[in-house]
Amino acid sequence: MKKILLACAAMAALLVSCSKGNDELIVGKWQKASEKFILYYDDGSDPLVETSDTTTGGWVFNADGTGHSYSLADGRESVAAQLTYTVTDDSIFVSYSQSPVSICWKIETLNKRELRVSQRGITLIDPDGDKIGTVDMFLYLLRK
Repeated sequence: MKKILLACAAMAALLVSCSKGNDELIVGKWQKASEKFILYYDDGSDPLVETSDTTTGGWVFNADGTGHSYSLADGRESVAAQLTYTVTDDSIFVSYSQSPVSICWKIETLNKRELRVSQRGITLIDPDGDKIGTVDMFLYLLRK
């Protein structure tokens, strides 16, 4: 019985040591496949849902914590912004070089083929400074 427990513990340790963490899986080029925005109005109106299948760009994450966002137009790729990023178990924090703001995306799914991220409860303000409602955003990206 003791040998079986030791063998099971050794197998579990081997599986854990061989699995890639999010910080390793995120490295690479990711292209947007679709995005979804849901606007919840504060006045109680029905939510506005916008979904699009898009291949207008994506992200490149390098192993050193740097990268860039890119856009696609007429089949040509161009760098949109340089960025740095940090990955935790369930989030990716992205900071763009021209902005002092760090954006936190919740990682819904991350594997060798796909990346699904979301942001929920973003406050939307009109030009007069009045709150319109809140927005939930969902991005689906595929590894390129």
